Amino acid sequence: IKNDALLNEIRTCFSEFALYWEENFKEGDLDILALGQLGPWDQAERDLRRAEGRLCEHHDIISQYNRRISNQSRLNARGFKIDPAGKNATPETAGMREDRMRQIEYESNAKYAREAALEQAIDRGMGFYIVRTEYSVADDFDQKIVVDAILNPKSVLIWPYCKTPERSD
Repeated sequence: IKNDALLNEIRTCFSEFALYWEENFKEGDLDILALGQLGPWDQAERDLRRAEGRLCEHHDIISQYNRRISNQSRLNARGFKIDPAGKNATPETAGMREDRMRQIEYESNAKYAREAALEQAIDRGMGFYIVRTEYSVADDFDQKIVVDAILNPKSVLIWPYCKTPERSD
């Protein structure tokens, strides 16, 4: 019985969250269509215009500005800066933590995950990447931190009642 109640709660939350974000997903899909080769014309409108002998052209004037933003981000890569804070903190321990975080980013190609998330955010208004752990070896308990891209931002449903702008709560 407990599992059924939990599943019902999960399904209810999923439906509520999907309904909340549905309009954003639709607008993002329209944005992606406008950036595509055929433009924002749906197939019915395209067929109607062709039947009437009217033009159905699409001149992409947006992509250059989107790429300008993403290229600026590539040129000015972000990095971590850890300052020592706390009772026993030293600049050496802060430096070691910075080095470890850089190593994690390097091993998991975090740069590309962030670039993919930024491009999605620029093109469709939302983009995500995930920081998670995975087992180093299949039969071992050692884990490593991994940064992965989420290529389909519509697969992420954020709690709609967040109060902070970055949705960290």
